[in-house]
Amino acid sequence: IIVMSTRLVTPYLTKIITDDVIKDGKVEILPKVLWLLIILSIVRGVLIYARSYLFEDISQNLVFDLRHQLFAHLQELPYKFYDENRIGEIMSRMTGDIDGIRNFVAGGAITLLENLIYFVGALCILFAMNVKLTLIVIITTPILAFVARKFDKMIRPAFDEIREQNAVLNTRTQENISGVRVVKAFAREEYEKDAFSRENIKQLDKNINATFIWSKYIPFMDFISSLSPVVLLGFGGSMVVKGEISLGTLLAFTGYIWMITGPML
Repeated sequence: IIVMSTRLVTPYLTKIITDDVIKDGKVEILPKVLWLLIILSIVRGVLIYARSYLFEDISQNLVFDLRHQLFAHLQELPYKFYDENRIGEIMSRMTGDIDGIRNFVAGGAITLLENLIYFVGALCILFAMNVKLTLIVIITTPILAFVARKFDKMIRPAFDEIREQNAVLNTRTQENISGVRVVKAFAREEYEKDAFSRENIKQLDKNINATFIWSKYIPFMDFISSLSPVVLLGFGGSMVVKGEISLGTLLAFTGYIWMITGPML
């Protein structure tokens, strides 16, 4: 939260430098603002290092406990479970799925919190500076939110299918390697190659499908988010000329606008 707060303050300091130092000539406050920027940068760097280390340590210990408990649980399951579930799929749960949990704890959770604080914090600051310009700038956000929601509904099942097919591929590989003596004894190498190739092609197709969905929506979402700075410069520049807002306010808006549109992508 402290790291994100330092970033939320920075654009406003740009406003102070532009309006108070450059425009009004209050040169005496420039060293104070510059020192504040340096201190904020140092604090942010130290805390980012500490945060990265702590979250990675937490996530690794979490994965260690999960693997240990899951393996112990597997030892207690009856024969029926292993008759109904293939070993490759169980291995996929033990490796890929648990690693996905680690990635979420180490990075995904931070990203969710950052996006929320940036969006709410920047929105409050923008409204405090100028309500009219803020309403004009965020006019594209409902469209962006709608497209992002639609994208999420399509990409989530696609990634679920990739993970499931990856489990099938792991199963095929595990069964072949563990039974390689039987395969060679009955000269079934070509059959096994063809069977693996079919599953591999399915994995390829599912990845390409996810990439197609990604390439279909992300450029459009990026285009919509890029309209906000254009709208800001157009209307904001006009308001600066008319004397409705200061140049520093416009510059601060350009620093905060990405905190509004970025979390929605």
